[in-house]
Amino acid sequence: MANTPVPIDLALLNGNTAKISKEEILRRKQSEKALKVAKDKLKPPIWLGKIAKKEFKYVVNETDTIDLLSNLDLHVLAIYCNVYEQYVRCTNRIINDGIMVEANKSSETVVAAHPLFVKQDKLFDQLRKMQTDLGLSPSARARLAMKMTVEDKEEGEFDDV
Repeated sequence: MANTPVPIDLALLNGNTAKISKEEILRRKQSEKALKVAKDKLKPPIWLGKIAKKEFKYVVNETDTIDLLSNLDLHVLAIYCNVYEQYVRCTNRIINDGIMVEANKSSETVVAAHPLFVKQDKLFDQLRKMQTDLGLSPSARARLAMKMTVEDKEEGEFDDV
């Protein structure tokens, strides 16, 4: 099975194990730069709820200066914000109901952990994965920062070529 293609900066960050030449690195960087996408259409879709729209605008505003998102990220960001709203609503329900609730089991009323804890956990996992995909988590931004450091170093290397 062939390896999944990765951006050249990521390949270099991982140690250039494929031993890519300086000329190939430069060619790929130019090609990837030519594929850069605009970010003028990053508006929340109308189907998002109130909380999700607010989160959408917040993320777009906060990431604007680091040029993280583009128009192609609109749908992924919208889905992330939708999941975020579900998480907030689920958490608020748990807070309002209490962490322990009465449940009927075999004609008996017992006190048990809130059943929405399972849903909350699944939503949290989805959010974490999507944050990483979008570059919104601290570790994802740290990787981006490392990538930018590698880019700055390499630009200096190519000055002599």
